[in-house]
Amino acid sequence: MLSKNRALNYSVLLLFFVLLAVVAYTNAINSFFLSDDFDLISGICGSGPFGVWSRTHGGYFRPFISLSLFLDYKLWGLNPTGYHFTNIFIHSLNSFCVFLIAFLLINRTQLSIKGIWGLALFSGFIFLILPSHTEAVAWISGRTDLIATFFCLSSFCTYLLYKHYSKISHLLISLLLFMSALLSKESVITYPLVILSYEFYGYIINEDNNRNPVQILYLPLTYCILLLLYLSIRYVAIGAIVGGYGVPVQHYFEFLRIFETLTYYSARTFLPYLPIEIKPILLSVKPIFFFFAGIAILFAVAVFLIKSTRRYLLRRIHGKIPKILYFLIVGFFISLVPVLPWGVSMTETEGERFIYLPSLFSSILIVLLLHSILQNKRYLVILFICLSLFFGGTLYRSNENWREAGTISKNILESIRRLGNADRLFIINLPDNLNGAFIYRNGIRDAIRLFGSADKFRDVIVVSYHNIYEKDEAVMVTRKGLDMYSVVLLNPQTYFMSAVIPIQSTFVTKNFEILDFRNNKYDLWLKDFDSRSDKLLFYSAGRVIKYLG
Repeated sequence: MLSKNRALNYSVLLLFFVLLAVVAYTNAINSFFLSDDFDLISGICGSGPFGVWSRTHGGYFRPFISLSLFLDYKLWGLNPTGYHFTNIFIHSLNSFCVFLIAFLLINRTQLSIKGIWGLALFSGFIFLILPSHTEAVAWISGRTDLIATFFCLSSFCTYLLYKHYSKISHLLISLLLFMSALLSKESVITYPLVILSYEFYGYIINEDNNRNPVQILYLPLTYCILLLLYLSIRYVAIGAIVGGYGVPVQHYFEFLRIFETLTYYSARTFLPYLPIEIKPILLSVKPIFFFFAGIAILFAVAVFLIKSTRRYLLRRIHGKIPKILYFLIVGFFISLVPVLPWGVSMTETEGERFIYLPSLFSSILIVLLLHSILQNKRYLVILFICLSLFFGGTLYRSNENWREAGTISKNILESIRRLGNADRLFIINLPDNLNGAFIYRNGIRDAIRLFGSADKFRDVIVVSYHNIYEKDEAVMVTRKGLDMYSVVLLNPQTYFMSAVIPIQSTFVTKNFEILDFRNNKYDLWLKDFDSRSDKLLFYSAGRVIKYLG
């Protein structure tokens, strides 16, 4: 049991993390709902606390996410500020857990490291202000990663306590928390491998040298049994093991693609999204770079395994670099395995949420690595201050991107709400995302339903979506003939996309036909548009406009 003084210290420290998180994300607190937010909240409104278990793309089994959204809906209704506060609070809890894990890990290294509390605190602080966390924190739907990570970190904390105190209650709580993480998001399925790598780490540093090597499998197998139980429950609940976007997408692995993704994930853990001007450079060097990068990584892994077998398993290790760094590197890559098919963008915020859990390991890793390299305390403090300023400034920039996306989302809804009644609403184009911050990739129909315009229109038809890089980017729509229009994005770097399938040179539906399609322009024929009962809108410069041409 914790003493009263220690419990008070931890409570004050937790409050400190909460306040820091609110300050760090203050410019994102009032951001409006975006994309999947409307879909999820509409499901909660219509079907109750577990209304989004098995909705889109074959089903996601995430009851804890449904429950959290239901509680927010009961507390805040359709006020997005409350939902953002929930996300920020969970993020502060995760940062506090990173502090605890860092403290327990460093404490177990058996090295004479001074200022363990300071290093652990800065690990948690780095995690809190990493600019790559904006998608998970500033986007309400990103809470799937927040909540799954919270349970995963809490499980690892109690597992470490079990390793220290050998109390079976700690292990049982850890297993329960792991199951809670699985019920929040599927991507934590590699967690038993993290436990295995830590058991192996304990063995090679001779803390557990009295055990048979086979015994390091006992605890990981316990977590694996729980994983099998979860998969059984999931199958019964939604009728699928994989679910989501299905095997072709979620289990797609290609050699060069894997190394490209690993490189981008590693870089974006600490870097904010880069200016769009750098994208052509990345595309030009990508094939050659990632081929040689893949060969180099394989060679490095082979050398590491050979050396570890000879040096680490046969005798105790000595040296300046804490051997816990090896565990942190392995843990980082293990937690990336489930999200390797997805990837992250270097020039947009899209995909940042996949780095959220892995950055637990990278946050502690960077602090311990810098401490090991820089022995001078003054230099270390200066470097930590510089890192804090860099991360804080770039985090503010990333939050602004999500805030502006929310402003566009709200302006679009207000523009539609001001329209009179119509039989059908034809929307020629909508912004999919702003620098990767989702706007209306999904959810426009649910948004109209939630915010009081559902009874005005029998149907809402969206022709196309496109990305934008600035909120005031314009789109030009001109009439070419009877119910024929030319649609052009005035920023040549942006491009059109479809909500369902990729747009081809000719794209036909029952309501419209796209002709002469190119990346940033196409011709549109509305097949049965009736100007007396239907309304035609298009998006430009942050709002939707009724076409009067």
